[in-house]
Amino acid sequence: MRHPGVMFGLMALLVALDQGVKFLVRATIPLCQGGNCDPLTLVPGLFELTHILNPGISWGIFRGLEDSVRVPLLLGGSLIAFVLIGWFWLKQRRNMNGLEDYAFMLILGGAAGNLVDRSIPPHAVTDFLTFLFGDYILFTNNLADIFISLGVMAYLAGMWMARKSAE
Repeated sequence: MRHPGVMFGLMALLVALDQGVKFLVRATIPLCQGGNCDPLTLVPGLFELTHILNPGISWGIFRGLEDSVRVPLLLGGSLIAFVLIGWFWLKQRRNMNGLEDYAFMLILGGAAGNLVDRSIPPHAVTDFLTFLFGDYILFTNNLADIFISLGVMAYLAGMWMARKSAE
């Protein structure tokens, strides 16, 4: 079994990486405001770097709420989700294979990275990785979001592997 201290250390490293890159984005890429963006195109029609503040959750859901409602709702909801997922992981990790265990490290590290953004003004997540399909913007996210997505995929793969080995 992987030592919990090592796992928490890796989570902290993911949060530091996420926050460090977000710091660089805020310092070097102009903020998109009112549709006025100056993206750094890396792969035309597929991928560019932008600087967007998302006060809501995925795809900007809840961004229109007043700060007095939005901030406590999203900060509180994120904190509750983080604690519940962390509790589940700590309670169940002795029954998990390595892939499932590392999956939770990714999920919790990513959640903590976005939780840091929500906890300090302007209480919005810094997004900067814009994925395109031609001229159509599919979504814009950040490293924390990628860690969460990879963690969910790794957890599902780990569950599938555990089920296959039990058969």
